[in-house]
Amino acid sequence: MAGDMWDNIMAQKPVLKSILEDKAGIVQRSVGNIDLNKTSRIIFTGSGTSFNAGIAVRHMYESLLKKEIFVEYPYMLRNYSGLLNEVESKAALMIAVSQSGRSTGTLECVKKARIMGIETAAVTADKDSPLAAASDHVIEVMCGEEQAGPKTKGYTSTMLTLQLMALCLGKKAGFIGEKEYCNYLEQIWRMIENIDDVIQKSRQWIDKNMEWKNAKSICVIGYGPGYGTALEGSLKILETFRKPVLAYDVEEYIHGPYNTLDENSFMIFIDAKPGGSPELNKLMDFAKNITKNFLVIAAGDGNAADITQEHIIPIPPCDELVSPLISIVPFQVIAYRLAKSRGIEPETPRYPEFHKIMGSK
Repeated sequence: MAGDMWDNIMAQKPVLKSILEDKAGIVQRSVGNIDLNKTSRIIFTGSGTSFNAGIAVRHMYESLLKKEIFVEYPYMLRNYSGLLNEVESKAALMIAVSQSGRSTGTLECVKKARIMGIETAAVTADKDSPLAAASDHVIEVMCGEEQAGPKTKGYTSTMLTLQLMALCLGKKAGFIGEKEYCNYLEQIWRMIENIDDVIQKSRQWIDKNMEWKNAKSICVIGYGPGYGTALEGSLKILETFRKPVLAYDVEEYIHGPYNTLDENSFMIFIDAKPGGSPELNKLMDFAKNITKNFLVIAAGDGNAADITQEHIIPIPPCDELVSPLISIVPFQVIAYRLAKSRGIEPETPRYPEFHKIMGSK
């Protein structure tokens, strides 16, 4: 069922395999008319899950495409940012992300960008949506219907589509060669093949650690592309578990927020970079002496040797630029199981009329 969160979590492997096997050509054809040689900056915009996807792929686009990359919330972009101006318009590409294609703020950004002469590309699961109709290019996210509010297969499908776009654009512009292109595709394929294993290990972990249902709040810490995962992971848990969940970049956490740490803290660390991060390792070593309620989502068996396995959910080692595709999966499972532990149906909105009242979709 498209409306059941767990079914959508379990559908990710076949959906992503289908995109990679059969739909990569669609992505390649969709970006065929985008000329990166005329572009000096790329602006991502979107709300919620779509914004988080932009943060998660930002470093991949910077690394592969050699362009300035900006990721902006729609409200800030259209009302306060100087990025939408006529002087820079001919050198910019806006990538507007919305799974439904009906996010009001994102649509308004595209309309304003078009007035300024900025090239626009919609990344959406609905090729007939208002966002698609308003954009110069449409890249369809082939995830099928997803009625559940907390997006899971839609997020990973959007992530994969954006990653394929970066690879196709980079290859077309000559920024990456065939060998590098194929290497990234092989890593992505390996991650997709391991999704069900990560789902199983994540469910086993949270079912053994159901004291987490008593958490009054949860803190999620990441770095680099993992910061995008921290944002999306915190969103998944807070919109299902309905308790405060805060996401931090590792260095931001050590400048003030660490003062909230005590024996009742619940913390999730994202350490998806092979070799790890010295800053995160120091923080984990410090935190584990204060609270026993912590989890590390780590490449392989973990980068910090003194973190015991009962605190680790392993994900396949890979280039950290593509790691957000799979590092989000444990959060999806934890969010679902914690919601169920509190008797919450995560597919049922707490306030069904909210978006209608706000005019946001």
